[in-house]
Amino acid sequence: MQLLSTIKAGDYDTPLAIGELKIKFRPLSYRDINKGNLAQFEMQREIAILESITDDEERNTKSTLAMKKISGMNMELIATTIESINLPNESVVNRDFINEFLAKCDRNTFESIKTHISNLREDSTTKPQKIKCVECSHEYEQALALNVSDFFV
Repeated sequence: MQLLSTIKAGDYDTPLAIGELKIKFRPLSYRDINKGNLAQFEMQREIAILESITDDEERNTKSTLAMKKISGMNMELIATTIESINLPNESVVNRDFINEFLAKCDRNTFESIKTHISNLREDSTTKPQKIKCVECSHEYEQALALNVSDFFV
């Protein structure tokens, strides 16, 4: 029961206020998470291939493209977590406009959004548990993942 008491749901009801903007977030769906995991897996494969390229110029070119792709994936994931951007007179829910806002907003605004998303994720994850070996009494911390997809593996 102690493990479950450390988990709390992220507060998706309270928007992030930045000046006149109020940014409302939503949790990622299982489909969103899977899409992100697949994209991450593909990027890991591409990066592994980069290491085998011997020509420095080709490796640098492909590395630059890979970094741009990673940045784009990150922006897409952040945009997916934003449900709406509310201004005093209107509410923006169009994904293209949200992507454009993220691409053009100032660094402080973008960092505030990233920090808020990280805090939401951290609130809803399990903390490492202190475990003691029954055989040797060695104490250590073990991270536990409660992931529905792991249940079937």
